Amino acid sequence: MSVASDVAAAVAFTGYPVHQVSYDGELETYFTLNMNAIPSDFADDAPQHDRWLIQLHLFAPFTLNTTTIRRQIRDALFAAGFTYPSLVDASESARSSDGTEQHVVFEFEATEAI
Repeated sequence: MSVASDVAAAVAFTGYPVHQVSYDGELETYFTLNMNAIPSDFADDAPQHDRWLIQLHLFAPFTLNTTTIRRQIRDALFAAGFTYPSLVDASESARSSDGTEQHVVFEFEATEAI
C-alpha cells in the first residue's frame, strides 16, 4: 500500500471521501490530501527512507459539529502508525464558494523505506 492509501484507510470509518489535492464531487463533507517527501537516512550515498510530510484537510459545512470526529481522526491516524497529528483550524470567516465553512487541517508524518 502507498502512504496515501494508508491515510485513506485510517479515516475510512468516517465515510467521507479522500482525494489527493482537490475534490470535485457533490458531497459537503470530504477530505483532501497533500504530501511532500524528503529523502532521509543516507547510507552508501543514497537515501534509505522517505520522510513524508502530510496534510489531511477536512472540509465540512458549518452546521456539522466536528469536535468529536476531530479527536477520532487524530487517534485513528496515530493508531495507523503515523505521528500524532497537529490540528490547525484554517476555516474562512465567510462561507466559501463550495458552501463549506469548516476547514480543519491535520498535519503529521510517516516514514517509508525506499
